[in-house]
Amino acid sequence: MSTVGEQLRQAREQQNLSFSEIAEISKIRKDYLEALETGNYDVLLAPVYIRGFIRTYARILKLNTDEIVEKLNRELGQSARDGNEDSSLPRKKGLLDIITLQLTRIPLPQAGIFLLIVVMVWVAILISNAEPNDPLKNLGAGQYQPAKKTIGEYLPIPTR
Repeated sequence: MSTVGEQLRQAREQQNLSFSEIAEISKIRKDYLEALETGNYDVLLAPVYIRGFIRTYARILKLNTDEIVEKLNRELGQSARDGNEDSSLPRKKGLLDIITLQLTRIPLPQAGIFLLIVVMVWVAILISNAEPNDPLKNLGAGQYQPAKKTIGEYLPIPTR
C-alpha cells in the first residue's frame, strides 16, 4: 500500500513535471513539495497546512483529492498515535483560549470603542493619581532659606 507522498511522486513523474513547475503553479515552496513526497511532515508547521498543500498538489496532478486527503488523515492519525504529532489530539482549553474565543465574537467597531473607553479610563486614573510636582518637597529642614536683606541693597526713597 503506497503512501500519499508516493502517490503524488508517481503522478508527478508520469506527467513529467518537475518540482519547479509544480511550485510555480501551486505557489508552494519546492522544499515543502519535496517534504510532502517523502512524507517528512515535520518540516511543515501544522496539519492544516499539510492537508491544504496535499489538496492543492493533488488537484494540480488531477488526482482524487477526497481519497488523498482521507488517506493523509489516516497517516497523520497513525503518526499522532505513535507520538510523532499531538495536534490531532484534543487538548484541554485554558483560560486564555476561552478569553480569546469570547473576544473574537465581539464585532470590530464595538471592540474598538470598548478599547478606546478602557484606555481613556486608564489615562484618567493615571492623571487623577498624579501628584503636583513640588521642587521643595524633599528638602530637609534648614536647607531652604529666603534671601537675607542687606543694607544698601535698595536705593533710598527721596523725600521732599
